[in-house]
Amino acid sequence: MITGKNYMFSKTQKHDRHSEKGAALAVAMIILAILSVVALTALAFSSTEARIAGSDLQRTQTFYAGTAAMEKMTNDFSNIFRKKIYPLPADLNAVAANPPPALIAEGFSFNQTLVEDAAKLAELRAIQGLPADIYPRVNIPSGPYAGLYASVIPYKMNSITTQGWSGTEVELEREFNNYLVPLFQFGMYSTEDLEFAPGPFMTFTGRIHSNKNIYALRNIKFLNRLTMGGEFIRNAKPSGVSNTSSGSNNVFVEVNNINVRSVQGSMQPGGGTIGGPNIVGSTPGDRGYFPGSPDGVPNPNWESISVQPATGADDRFGGQVLTH
Repeated sequence: MITGKNYMFSKTQKHDRHSEKGAALAVAMIILAILSVVALTALAFSSTEARIAGSDLQRTQTFYAGTAAMEKMTNDFSNIFRKKIYPLPADLNAVAANPPPALIAEGFSFNQTLVEDAAKLAELRAIQGLPADIYPRVNIPSGPYAGLYASVIPYKMNSITTQGWSGTEVELEREFNNYLVPLFQFGMYSTEDLEFAPGPFMTFTGRIHSNKNIYALRNIKFLNRLTMGGEFIRNAKPSGVSNTSSGSNNVFVEVNNINVRSVQGSMQPGGGTIGGPNIVGSTPGDRGYFPGSPDGVPNPNWESISVQPATGADDRFGGQVLTH
């Protein structure tokens, strides 16, 4: 007789196994949905960041284009005074209507104005109790003309710059004062070279300015500031001869009641030259371009030493002698 085990499956067990069919597919679809949401979110963030970066680049480009236009207006305004003392409204309009052509070619457009700042001018006149036809008078606080009195005219320039392909717009405004300095405040003012080589020792009390060079050769003491568009020459005469005459070491500048001896100027001998204002190889508009004048090389110590506070040491002028 053969006996065997009987295996029985309940209906309940059969039903549970049947109910698990399709669960893996549902889980896969849920995971796929989650991954899709993550991917779409990442794509949205990436697109937003790209748009932000693009907008920032466009604003930066437009800002710098506007800055360039403002600087050109400022430079063109300064150039007016090469021809006249007081700019007319037509002159100001011509400056404002002439933005950088290279930027226009790049697709930028400009809407610019340059006018006298009427509100600021009225405010200054009211402070000083002046009538409407008189410009305010101020004492210049800093710079090469510090200490001089000048008539002040406030101006305002405005530039709206638009980037053509994106429509990005930037508006910049600059307020500045123009100072008109009467020449009678100078003891000596020249558009040409000035040469100081007196026989007996001489003391000069007034302020001195040259649009070119100052040759301080011998026997002189300056009690006020010296400014020049060119160089301060000590080692050469305008004729091209070396400055070795008697008394050539007797050149002084008084700075805050301190007597400072001048030994070197802003130029010095070098390479066979004698220390004049002309730098060999310089071109028009550059420092040291004075063809026909004695040749020289820049004094490498001038820029740092000449502005140091006066202590009695040679050539420490505290900014009392300002070149180029």
